[in-house]
Amino acid sequence: MHLKKWSLIGAALVGLLLAQPITPSTASPQALDIATRGSISCASPTTDRIDCFVVGDDKQVWQHSWQSGFGWGTWVGLGFPYFTIDPGGGVSAVARDGTTIDIFVSGKDGNFFNLYQRTWNGTTWSDWTSLGGPGSWDIYELSCTSASATNISCFVRASDNHLWQKTWNGSNWSTWSDLGTFVNGGPFKGLASSNYNADSILLFAIGSDGHAYRRFYESGTWSGWLDDGGPTGSSFDQVNCQDQAGSKITCAFTDTMGDVWYRTWDAGWSAFTQLATPPSSAKGVAVAHYSSLGRVIVTNGFDGRLYRTFQPDPTSAWASWLDDGRPQDLQIFLPMAIKPN
Repeated sequence: MHLKKWSLIGAALVGLLLAQPITPSTASPQALDIATRGSISCASPTTDRIDCFVVGDDKQVWQHSWQSGFGWGTWVGLGFPYFTIDPGGGVSAVARDGTTIDIFVSGKDGNFFNLYQRTWNGTTWSDWTSLGGPGSWDIYELSCTSASATNISCFVRASDNHLWQKTWNGSNWSTWSDLGTFVNGGPFKGLASSNYNADSILLFAIGSDGHAYRRFYESGTWSGWLDDGGPTGSSFDQVNCQDQAGSKITCAFTDTMGDVWYRTWDAGWSAFTQLATPPSSAKGVAVAHYSSLGRVIVTNGFDGRLYRTFQPDPTSAWASWLDDGRPQDLQIFLPMAIKPN
């Protein structure tokens, strides 16, 4: 999310701003709403930059960015595509290297909801490119991840309730591969993907029982779905994951009560840990990393605003939730269409 022009908290915090993504709790001037479904995705091209994206009801993608030493900038609308973006599909962003960001959405230009890609090369945005869809099936949810400058893997939940994959090898996109159904052929939602080294991919999805389910790709083979459960008394709703240097991964979850949880991978999975309750019940969630150890979790609340917390390193406490407001525009962000599970 490209956001400029936030005033500094004060001279005493200038030094802190140079190292941490902290921002005054100042709302945008317009009383606008941001989607209450899983509409956020963030990418970290470098250790001192974060770019987050949302989809608006005006059918364009909006961007909000943080740069070390400058803080968060203003909202930037990325323009109107030639197709109709599906707000219910959300947006997925990946950083392939220090300058290149790819964003993916589902949209309709004809009879089916297909996958579309747009790329930032460090200077300009490309036009939108259609990557098609899995046969005659609509795309309901999507998540993409990148292991290197010449690799992207995109995963979608389609209207046949199968998981499908499409990969890019630096030159060409593959055809769609059917990775099969979910556990016992049941419904799932909240798809998340992350690379944890050049050849390995982690997937998370939420089952109809509210559990977190995990699947991974190693040595050319996909595992089955593993039931990781969840905190006692909680039922998960959405999930997002992002990798960090050293094969570390952070995954964030929202539950049906609007709380936010996270767990990490560092040679083993941590327990699910609950964060402080956001100012408004959380729906969508996104993770980003900064510096060598810091991480940020962003969520959108039922009040239509974005909220953000951060942890400078694994031994530090999480900051209080910061209010990032809403886009400064006449458009509003409506609740996401909830697709069949």
